[in-house]
Amino acid sequence: MDGILYMWCGMFQTNKDQFNQAKIAYSENHGATWEFANWTFTREERIMMPTICNFDKDYENAKDDFVYMYLIPFQSYKGPDNYEDKVDWLNCQKPGLIDLARVHKDSILMKNAYSFFGGTKRDKPIWIKNINERQPVFENPDGVGWCINVSYNSKLERYFLTTEHTETHRGNIGIFDAPEPWGPWTTVIYDNSWGEGFIPLNTFYWNFANKWLSPDGKSFSLIFTGRKENDSFNMIRGKFITDK
Repeated sequence: MDGILYMWCGMFQTNKDQFNQAKIAYSENHGATWEFANWTFTREERIMMPTICNFDKDYENAKDDFVYMYLIPFQSYKGPDNYEDKVDWLNCQKPGLIDLARVHKDSILMKNAYSFFGGTKRDKPIWIKNINERQPVFENPDGVGWCINVSYNSKLERYFLTTEHTETHRGNIGIFDAPEPWGPWTTVIYDNSWGEGFIPLNTFYWNFANKWLSPDGKSFSLIFTGRKENDSFNMIRGKFITDK
């Protein structure tokens, strides 16, 4: 935004106490160096691994002057297996809840400037300051992943949320779309073995890269990563089939 890059970082303290805080970082030189804000979101606030909703370059085509952050409530460390024989990795967070915060684009580095989704009234979002009273914008009883992605496709005028479900690192992809950052969400794809036959079933994260959308928004590049063979930058091309 305005030439500044922002990203959320999970601050890993020890192998036994991971995800206890998340801190936002920023770069004013296109990623050559990074600095951290002087505050954090913490596990006591039921937050882990926030993600920023991506728009186009410099937040072009954003629908307002706010930046939207999706927050996953921490619920469990226990994972389906031992990750690289070092620590028990996270299972999918169950029940699957995703919360939403927003902040004016000029105040991203100020914690007291953030507001949180507190439900709707007459189909309009309610924004509250008390973080403990926030309400989820997305729910899935099968769970959600420990990291997610949300982006806005300005040509299709839809927000796309990607996450996993049931258990992590298994290619259990879920893609959902909505007309607004808070929903309502409908299902694009819900698969328990994404990539079976050509990709090892250990993926856990997917990201629509706005930079590589086609001019009509229908053709996309989907970045993904996973464990072992997929622990890398991977990308495939695809196409949305719409009724437009």
